[in-house]
Amino acid sequence: GHGGADSGVGSESSEFSGEGSARLDALSRLRLSVKTPWPLALVVPESCAPRYNACATFLLQLRRARTAVEEASRAGWTPAARRRGRGSVVHGGPHARVLLAELRHFTQALHEHVIGRVLHHAWLELEKDVERAASPGAARAAHDRFLDAAQAQCLASPDPTWTLLAGQTRAALGIACDFAAAQRRACRAAAVRGEGWEAVPGPGYD
Repeated sequence: GHGGADSGVGSESSEFSGEGSARLDALSRLRLSVKTPWPLALVVPESCAPRYNACATFLLQLRRARTAVEEASRAGWTPAARRRGRGSVVHGGPHARVLLAELRHFTQALHEHVIGRVLHHAWLELEKDVERAASPGAARAAHDRFLDAAQAQCLASPDPTWTLLAGQTRAALGIACDFAAAQRRACRAAAVRGEGWEAVPGPGYD
């Protein structure tokens, strides 16, 4: 979702404050259903739906934050701004430019790490364990281990330490969405005034 906050970028109304965080919170209220046919239900019971839901909502929030920041990074790349070169002014000044680059790096790196660990490593381990399983009970235990690993990577583990880390990470994702929305609004305002604005990427994003 698109978000907004008073991040020192432009002179936007405070009515937008926290909008990005609110959109991420809305994603957390999504509920998935797991309906598995017999005999697969012996391995993947419907009771595991809340655990899958916790992982899915985190992945959706992470993807939304990454997309929001990447869109904001590209929003001001107008032909007029490009002709002015790298010396053009980013709304919010050099600090905003650096923050946008850091948020882009954070969301991109976290998303790729989680996807790699959950959809690659953990899933491959599940496939190997299921192949070795000699009974439905052993296959179900392998699936439980997969869900444990997925929940840990998606910061959805019930462990208190993971809960604390999940709260801090979601707060950072909310800030990313709020700041990205503020940048996009500043870009649109500049376009209305006929000004070219370039959200110049930071080091490593050329």
